[in-house]
Amino acid sequence: MVSYRFCRPDDLPLLVRAINECYDRHFKGRPLMTEEAFRSGMREINLWPSNCMVAMGKDGPVGVSVATKRVDEVLVRAVGVLTQYQHEGHGRHLVTSLRQKLAVLGPERLVAEVARGDETASEFLGSIGFVHETDLWNWERPPGQEVPPNQLFGAVTVAELDAAGELVAPPGTAWERQIETLRGRAESLRGIAVATPERLEAWILHRQEGRLTEIVGWGGAAEASTRSRLFDLLCRRVEGETGAALRVPKLSATESDGLGLRALGFKPAAGYYRFSGEAIPA
Repeated sequence: MVSYRFCRPDDLPLLVRAINECYDRHFKGRPLMTEEAFRSGMREINLWPSNCMVAMGKDGPVGVSVATKRVDEVLVRAVGVLTQYQHEGHGRHLVTSLRQKLAVLGPERLVAEVARGDETASEFLGSIGFVHETDLWNWERPPGQEVPPNQLFGAVTVAELDAAGELVAPPGTAWERQIETLRGRAESLRGIAVATPERLEAWILHRQEGRLTEIVGWGGAAEASTRSRLFDLLCRRVEGETGAALRVPKLSATESDGLGLRALGFKPAAGYYRFSGEAIPA
């Protein structure tokens, strides 16, 4: 007999165990979840223990769902079930329970970002009424471009950009680049900018992610005709400092076209499907 329950903050040890045993084990080489890593997710991307659910069997967890919570939407981060318990409806029950809860407490919009090629996850989301909303792509560029002189640039922080009203994310922005995530990761993000006495012409925020440097935020007041060129200068400065390849993660076609990434030597790499769903009454 399998039972289900939403978690509380003091359920963190159980929740971490369930993630490792019921979800992460399906991905070869994936690092194990830890309580510290989950708490970091709570601070940075609004992981919400009470939006996470564990399915319990006689000997321990047999399934888990992990979700965030923000004002406008909830991101379903993971749904996993032990192999011997799959195809019994446990994954559907976990997500349906969350959707029923959100019908009461809100928000009513749910999203999920699934790696291209993960047909199991895509088929599962389609089977429970989620719809394919858009495609997202990582764009990457190897180092090697000429590095501009350092005196052209100045440091800028997330707090400074936030105070200046520079942090803007259009609807549909990937979760990792939404304003709340940038604020939550402020301590681990570095920013550089090109500024004149009158205004901030261009800026980017970046962080190390494994062997790559991720560009997770950008903006500035420069006209469209110079925006792409300044973005390139900032990227080359970061490449010179880190010596690492660059990645701009999870861009829609509109975003990548606006930056002119292909003309700057970036190429699409890993892709993702973005699905959306709605809360449903019990």
